[in-house]
Amino acid sequence: MTLVNVAQERAKKAKGGKGGDDRKEARQRSSALSTSSDTVGVSFAGAAFQADYFASKFTKRGQLVYTILHDVLSKNQVVLPQADTISVASFGGGPGTDAAGIVWIQRDFFPLSSVHCILYDYETSWKRYAKTLDDLYGNAVSVSFAPCDVTHPLGTDPNRRVTDIESMDVLLFCFVCHETSARQRNLQFYLDIAAGAQAGALVVLADVKTKSKECLEQVTHAMSSVRRIQRLPLSKPPTAEAIVFRFES
Repeated sequence: MTLVNVAQERAKKAKGGKGGDDRKEARQRSSALSTSSDTVGVSFAGAAFQADYFASKFTKRGQLVYTILHDVLSKNQVVLPQADTISVASFGGGPGTDAAGIVWIQRDFFPLSSVHCILYDYETSWKRYAKTLDDLYGNAVSVSFAPCDVTHPLGTDPNRRVTDIESMDVLLFCFVCHETSARQRNLQFYLDIAAGAQAGALVVLADVKTKSKECLEQVTHAMSSVRRIQRLPLSKPPTAEAIVFRFES
């Protein structure tokens, strides 16, 4: 995979071609993510870790988003109407793994549409892979990166690059709500997103199985306290906890 190769080359340059310990530690950090009960947030810095993350998580995380959206759209495609351009915000999506699922959804359900996905993430070093992702995803799907911190309100300095929420058609929160929950004070970021999102915007919350269920319900409840939502049931439980809904008028 191109992404893995790029990240591995960066890791070699950073360690002068050595770094076996870094690779071992990277594999340990990466394997712990799927079952982690961490609620403070782990560091995603380091080219060795990022290379292992791409190798071990890229397909799985992309497949998760694809499975969830395919489940919803195959039953009722009107929940995400056809459009010339579909705008996607992927929060905590810096690696582009969740956006991979959007690529497959575009090919299956929106072959005449173009998609632009903004990858919002606290770890700014993911930005260096945005060009590779853009090339990998093909002409129909483009990506860009912007820094974001979901533990701060939308209008604060850490989120100054989080813009155009009112134009987003899909909002992805994959493996970010639970991971940062201990640093949340009042879920203000999610309240701000709900207040600013357009009617009909589709929201996907997904996180570690079982351990994140209460957290995802809290985020959903917070968003529904400022906007009416329509929850969209899934036919089959995915490999992660997941909640899907649309914002109503």
